[in-house]
Amino acid sequence: MATRLQYTRSTTACAGGRRLPIVGDARDMARMLRHQPNTLYRGLSASLVGAAPLSLVYMPTYELCTHTLKSIKSDSCGIRVPVSQLASVATGVVCAAVRVPMSVIKSRVQIGVSRTPLEAAASALRSRGFR
Repeated sequence: MATRLQYTRSTTACAGGRRLPIVGDARDMARMLRHQPNTLYRGLSASLVGAAPLSLVYMPTYELCTHTLKSIKSDSCGIRVPVSQLASVATGVVCAAVRVPMSVIKSRVQIGVSRTPLEAAASALRSRGFR
């Protein structure tokens, strides 16, 4: 719902610079729910599908990074390696590679650009490709 409202607000010009955008948002939300009640659940399947790969990537990556960083001898350089912090940063970078594409797919489904997650992935690859 929030993604859809943000998209609607960004694509329509604010008439006269409304003072209370929350009123317009509430009106748009009520209109969406009245005319298209299924919009509330758009993107749910993409979110659920995206949660599994993220979970499968997070813990093994953190454990691998922690194990690798612990094997570095702190005596060699004379400084103590902050293992947990570096493992967290590395895990965050790897997880972003999974989370961001899934977020793009979910957003495309939520705003109605694509009807299914598979269609959203195909259209994103066609229009933007890998970057």
